[in-house]
Amino acid sequence: MKPLINPLFLHEIRLMLMSRLMHQKEVDFIRILKNTGFSSGNLSLQALKLKKAGYLDIRKRFKGNYPSTSFQITRQGKTALQAFFETIESLKKAEQSEADGVIDSYGIGDQGRKTQ
Repeated sequence: MKPLINPLFLHEIRLMLMSRLMHQKEVDFIRILKNTGFSSGNLSLQALKLKKAGYLDIRKRFKGNYPSTSFQITRQGKTALQAFFETIESLKKAEQSEADGVIDSYGIGDQGRKTQ
């Protein structure tokens, strides 16, 4: 059975990286390091896991005489991340619906008092 929630997105670095890429065409490796405080080794490792899954493209090139690495989300990555957020939202709604049912069964009104 396929897991309900994609476990690749349950890691802080992977989720942050993919979320940023949903709204930006390309994200620079150094910029992410400066903005997040993650270590370069940890960011590299997590990016490779996303690349292996087909969710991320890693681009290496030179800008002047300096190497530059950047990330781009793939179409498959966008689809997977959207599905992840939709699953989270549906779980949230199901939890709220269940909680509302429990509250209703106890006859608790909007102010948290028993209804007469």
